[in-house]
Amino acid sequence: MSEIHSIIEQATQRAQHDWENQQVHYLMCGTVDTTKPDLDKESGFYIAIRSYAPDGSDRIFCDIYNKVIAEFIYREGIPTWAPMNRVPTRYDALAFLQDHRHMSDYKPGSIREKRIVESLTFTWKTQPKIWRRVDNLNLLLIGGDRSKRSGRIDVIDSHYLRWMISFDYRRRHYPVLPWD
Repeated sequence: MSEIHSIIEQATQRAQHDWENQQVHYLMCGTVDTTKPDLDKESGFYIAIRSYAPDGSDRIFCDIYNKVIAEFIYREGIPTWAPMNRVPTRYDALAFLQDHRHMSDYKPGSIREKRIVESLTFTWKTQPKIWRRVDNLNLLLIGGDRSKRSGRIDVIDSHYLRWMISFDYRRRHYPVLPWD
């Protein structure tokens, strides 16, 4: 069996295994923009880096893996366990934060969650003001002002401990936000 056929077989088996065990990722080679959420909106799964080399056998593996997952989605639809099915709308995020707690009361659920929150809030010009857990969706929402003209809500997936999505709210469209 040639090396390419072996890679194709390994990628296919891994995709099937991950689908059956609800551990699917969108595989990439190269680097990822760490200033953006981890969720690949097209596939509905979180991005995972297979290799930092953007070519060669790892690229073939990623392409085949993602193709097999796309075929599963085509046949069966996005599964109920996919992170994409728990993404709130921008309006739901606002509604969730109506019942909130102040950041001074925030206690991380784990060291990894603490690091995710710290890395996200490091990019904010001001510190977030409020937070809320939505336990039935395994979500942690953090909200506050980015500037005098806009607010932001970051959504963290508490199950996978990944940055799910971010919403910006311009004050001219949203003059009152939950943290005001």
